[in-house]
Amino acid sequence: MKYDKHYRGPQVAAGWLPIVEEMLVALKDLPVTIVQIKEKFGELRVYADSVTDEQVTEIAETIEAAVYKARHTCEICGEPGKPVYINVPGVRCEAHV
Repeated sequence: MKYDKHYRGPQVAAGWLPIVEEMLVALKDLPVTIVQIKEKFGELRVYADSVTDEQVTEIAETIEAAVYKARHTCEICGEPGKPVYINVPGVRCEAHV
């Protein structure tokens, strides 16, 4: 794994950082370039370019697993959460609704 020259680190709240870190560890030895990681419309978004077509499925499954986990994790504290709309979409636990 490598990073695009314009990559500035994950642009997500603290609750999702462990999910992003776990995903990056899983992608570490795969031929992928991370372009951007951010929250958009209450979902984790990961933009990446694959160097080869051979491992696209493994890369996509790893990213999708992180996106799925983020959909059920409070972006503020990392506790279990659910999608909410409080002025903007997000994922929150009961304590942060």
